[in-house]
Amino acid sequence: MYNEKAANRIKELFPNAKIIICLRNPTEKLFSLYRYGITSGIGSTLIYNSFEEMLKDKSKRICKNFYYKK
Repeated sequence: MYNEKAANRIKELFPNAKIIICLRNPTEKLFSLYRYGITSGIGSTLIYNSFEEMLKDKSKRICKNFYYKK
């Protein structure tokens, strides 16, 4: 889902493939990532003072966790 060319490549290589995608609520996914970073002491979540601050960040890392761009 992160690579725009992936769907076409999958179609070319496996034209009869049935693909099931389970989408997670983007905010819940980010909160899970944030908590993991805090509890494990790794990752860039440590640069944020709160989850709300992380949501305000418009970096590529944060934005790629959403499924649609406005």
